[in-house]
Amino acid sequence: MSRPHRPDIAAVTVAAAAAALSLAALRSPADDAYWQAAYGRHILAAHALPAVDTYSWTAAGHPLVVTEWAFDTLMAAAAATGPWAAFALAFACILALGACALALYTHESRHRGAAGLLTLALLLSCMPFLTLLPQLASFALFAAVWAVLEGARTARAPQRLLLLPPLFLVWANMHGTFYIGLVLVALDALFSQVRFSQVRFLPGRVTARYSRATRRHLPWILAACAAATLVNPYGWRLYAPELGLAFSHFHLQYIAEFQSPNFHEPFLHFVVLPALLAGLALAMLTRRRLPARELVATLGLLAGSLVMVRMLPYALVGLGALSAAALRGRQQRLRPAPWWQLGLVGAVVALVLVRVPPPAWPPTGGAPSAAAAYVRAHLAGRGFNTYEWGGYLLWVWRGDPKVYVDSRGDMYDSTWVLKTYVALRDVTVDPSRRLLAEGVAWALLPTGTRVARVLELEGWRTVFHGGPAVVLVPPAAAAPAGRTPGA
Repeated sequence: MSRPHRPDIAAVTVAAAAAALSLAALRSPADDAYWQAAYGRHILAAHALPAVDTYSWTAAGHPLVVTEWAFDTLMAAAAATGPWAAFALAFACILALGACALALYTHESRHRGAAGLLTLALLLSCMPFLTLLPQLASFALFAAVWAVLEGARTARAPQRLLLLPPLFLVWANMHGTFYIGLVLVALDALFSQVRFSQVRFLPGRVTARYSRATRRHLPWILAACAAATLVNPYGWRLYAPELGLAFSHFHLQYIAEFQSPNFHEPFLHFVVLPALLAGLALAMLTRRRLPARELVATLGLLAGSLVMVRMLPYALVGLGALSAAALRGRQQRLRPAPWWQLGLVGAVVALVLVRVPPPAWPPTGGAPSAAAAYVRAHLAGRGFNTYEWGGYLLWVWRGDPKVYVDSRGDMYDSTWVLKTYVALRDVTVDPSRRLLAEGVAWALLPTGTRVARVLELEGWRTVFHGGPAVVLVPPAAAAPAGRTPGA
């Protein structure tokens, strides 16, 4: 008697999770989305990369290195087309992440069902990071590089390594974290030359087995991948901005994604932390052979994520690979999911989208839209604004007027701007005297902030108050004719 057919639901799981998380991603506003879309808008209009800054008056003329120029262009095209295009872009990136993770975990576990569950766990754990930003493509490319390496090793198919240089060429023009993938390839090249079969390691065992052809080709592939990252508009200069961010005092002290994860946050505490602990426990308790690259890379990424939360999604991808290796069973024949299952999932997602369509993009929730319009229509000269609102103002003002600061920290970090801004925000200097010395003619600030209250006490007058923002002018300035505060 033949065994009953059991449909493979892994592909359906990945598709459904990607669709659901795409909706969640587009409802997660990000400050950086505005200025990156503005860069893309410039590229589409001028057919050239912006060479110097034209959006701020504090860093005007500063040389620019737009490391994410390719994804910025896609973001700007999506913003010009509408929210459905933005949804499609996010959907494609998350679907690519899910598909690459599924391929990686299938190679490791040799069981499509376990791979599907691990993929779903990965997507759910990464949900806070799945915003429409260039790192979304970086997550998928990282999983793709790892899947190619694992496929070349376990399937003894060294020809798959030829996919890596094109992946790195795309990655280097999408996001500056491509160096993480280079480290992954370097680990594979290193362990392929060590020639050890197994080493006793804690409760489990570590293995590094490669075919002769894979061992011979990996060093050359590593060199080709490194060369591919230089195929970009900036050449070797592309490496400097990302390394500068990793050691930036301002980012390490004030920007959340560059700080250690706060496991007191409910999602990190109840979702991500249990996933981390379960994966580590599974790797420690298993008696199966664990690939050396998976173990070393995952431990390194976990250590990095404890220092910098932006590394956490990469660590979760690696932890899934390590868990899949610990769950390894017999090789199974892979069967495609029946078409009716995919059709059913597509119908459910379409119904959800009809009832809850994607919102406008870039997101405007909480933005000072009315205050920004007032300033552009009635005020002139230099202004002062907050770091958090700078990106939105840069996007809607299009460089007229120019912003004081925004979330392009890699550009401002080499100037006096960030240090001065922190002093003004925290009122460690006299804000009125300092702003007047810099020739500031108005300030657009969140209502009730310390610097806004101090400026009001020092005689700055409110010329507009609406929504979350207030616009202040120095005592000597007059309100625009025909306008009343709050109009």
